[in-house]
Amino acid sequence: MPEPASLLAVMLLAALAAQDTTAGPQIMLSEPLVAGTLTGLLMGDPQAGVLIGIAIELVWCRAVPAGTALFLDVSVASVVSVVLGVGLGSSLGLALAVFWVIPVGLLGCGFTMLERRLNGTLVALVKPESASTKRIYAIQASGWLLSGVRGVVVFG
Repeated sequence: MPEPASLLAVMLLAALAAQDTTAGPQIMLSEPLVAGTLTGLLMGDPQAGVLIGIAIELVWCRAVPAGTALFLDVSVASVVSVVLGVGLGSSLGLALAVFWVIPVGLLGCGFTMLERRLNGTLVALVKPESASTKRIYAIQASGWLLSGVRGVVVFG
């Protein structure tokens, strides 16, 4: 059983990976290899994180989150898969963890659609003729935080 502190750190990583996909700093944290490796480090098994991350990266390396295209949320799903793979502990467990990306990724896709709708609502709140800089920053930060919430919800 993982330590609560490790799970909290991994949950925060899931939030950052979700934000990094499109809304956040885009520093490659959302790539399965990076997210998987970092999750493995946090869970105490970096080798499992690298192996699962590579397997997922090879399958989904051509998926580009561009425009309104819908895609599996492989960033958060990679984090979940590594946690599962480390928990199962065997070679078979690592292989099964890779397949877990599909249902978790689909769940993340559904939450991504919901997040986009909510972000559209936030954008509609900005009236160019009367919007202050603080209000625009607050709405932008709200959209960014929604991505993090999506990562935590899909992880949890």
